[in-house]
Amino acid sequence: MDAIEVKFGAQPVVLVDQLSYDSYSDDEDDDSSHMPHPPPPPPRPPTRKPNQKEMVRDSRLHITESSELERRRRKIGIVVVAILIIIAAVVCVASLVSARSSTRSDSDTNDSDSRSIEEKDKKDEYPNYLSGDVSSSSDTSDVQNIEIESLVPSTSSLPSAVSSSVPPTTDIEPTDLSELGPLSLSVEQITFGDKHHMFGYIGQSLTIPWNADDRYIVGLEFDSHDRLPTADDSATVILIDTDNSNEIIPLDTCRAWNTQQGTMLYWNPDSPSTQFFFNDRDEGNKIFTVLYDIEQRRRIREYRFTDTPIANAGVCPKGGFFYALNYARMARLRPVTGYQNTYDWTEGEVAPTNDGMWRVDVETGEKELLVSFADIAKTMKDEDDVSGIIADSHLYINHALSSRECSTVYFFGRGNYSGSEIYIKKPEMAIDKPFVMKSDGSGLKRVRHIGGHPEWSESESIVLGRIRNPGTENQIVKYNIISDTVDGSIGDGIAFRKTGGDLSLSPNGQMFANGWESEKYLIYHLVRLTDAEEIVSPPIYRGSYTKGNLRIDAAPRWNRIGNKLLVPGWYGERRQLNVISIENAAV
Repeated sequence: MDAIEVKFGAQPVVLVDQLSYDSYSDDEDDDSSHMPHPPPPPPRPPTRKPNQKEMVRDSRLHITESSELERRRRKIGIVVVAILIIIAAVVCVASLVSARSSTRSDSDTNDSDSRSIEEKDKKDEYPNYLSGDVSSSSDTSDVQNIEIESLVPSTSSLPSAVSSSVPPTTDIEPTDLSELGPLSLSVEQITFGDKHHMFGYIGQSLTIPWNADDRYIVGLEFDSHDRLPTADDSATVILIDTDNSNEIIPLDTCRAWNTQQGTMLYWNPDSPSTQFFFNDRDEGNKIFTVLYDIEQRRRIREYRFTDTPIANAGVCPKGGFFYALNYARMARLRPVTGYQNTYDWTEGEVAPTNDGMWRVDVETGEKELLVSFADIAKTMKDEDDVSGIIADSHLYINHALSSRECSTVYFFGRGNYSGSEIYIKKPEMAIDKPFVMKSDGSGLKRVRHIGGHPEWSESESIVLGRIRNPGTENQIVKYNIISDTVDGSIGDGIAFRKTGGDLSLSPNGQMFANGWESEKYLIYHLVRLTDAEEIVSPPIYRGSYTKGNLRIDAAPRWNRIGNKLLVPGWYGERRQLNVISIENAAV
């Protein structure tokens, strides 16, 4: 006889198979109608007729056996009914829990939608908008799938973003690129509270917010985002501990920063686990650069130059030196990238000979002027488009972008000119000319203009950016600074929604991010360069700071293994930080 064992709790219940039980019968000829009849048995000797006592005994025995059989069948029926009741109860409880969870989720959504007018605006404008509260904890497994086909160029079919979970560790074996699946991503908010939090923008080569073991993210915490910071507006330099629920660890204060660049934070390539650079100012409003050690919890060096106060503008990714600029001059000529109310020894001069781009040795602390504004003006004076205004244009430098091997630096020589109606719209960039030169200051050369915030490739001769040539309008090209030629494009011709945004190549050169702004939203187009696999992020709300000196740019910044990006966002009334995690990235 067969039996089935089912466990409820710790007690097993044995169910007898009904078919087997029915076949277990005292009637051995039950199936005789389906079988050949056996030969008749031999005649038996006559038997005596049972007496009355024997008949009563046999009758009682038959009744007892029938009763026992009925009792066994009743027990089985009771067990089956009990099982059905238990199953029904479990299903009922599960339904109640699910309904309660759904109600809580709806309530949370309503709370999130009512936090600000801006939150309502963004959902009206983008029906598929991914709410900023989609990942309010470190668990991103329930991030909803979002499609934003309206934001994708019609010439390119891009997959939608879905949830993923990526381990925050650098101990990852090299990816077998032949087995990578489609890209997917999730967005997680990592800072909260009544303070603003930021990192900074594109402006240094291989700028990585994470330290060497991918545990700590360095950033700034501050109170106000409604004006350019002055000498009285200090920011707190912080660490975000990603191994401890994104705990914020205050380290120091700084008074040389702005809301676009931050304070030019950069982990020291010679000690990337424990040391980083940031800029500051003294009581006399003279700027300088700080080298901070997180193990010692103190500043271990300050790079001060009292006659020419300059500060870091671009660290060599290999270590050893950084390029430095006069941020007081920038504050006067292009406030968005300067430090307000700082000391400027060149005030009133159009193209000084004692200021320009500097190089500071990290070990010795010595400085060297690589190229002066007078040198830049001399290089540009014969060009047709600026020859008439160069003499009256106050020059400054933006983007001291070192190549990855530190042999070359790419920068923009710009000029502020307000003497003509032609430049009323953007007088601070009346002159906007890109240059390259060797890291020792030799070989100064004008090159073709690259739109947006350019990025170095892994080659020392290739810069990535936008060139408005026929056929390349939607492409990010590879511009050769030596031959002055376009040597292909990112992803072999991938069409980008916008090509003048913020570009970022992962440290291993296998992942690429193009971040751009669309009104009040930030959007990121990611490409796996090994096979041109691509994905576009959902729009991330950036608030009303879309233009001018307080604008929030896309500024995607990779981690060291190339499967996460640090990006900004706006939640309620505060600027906060998000991490985009990419599954199936080429690491």
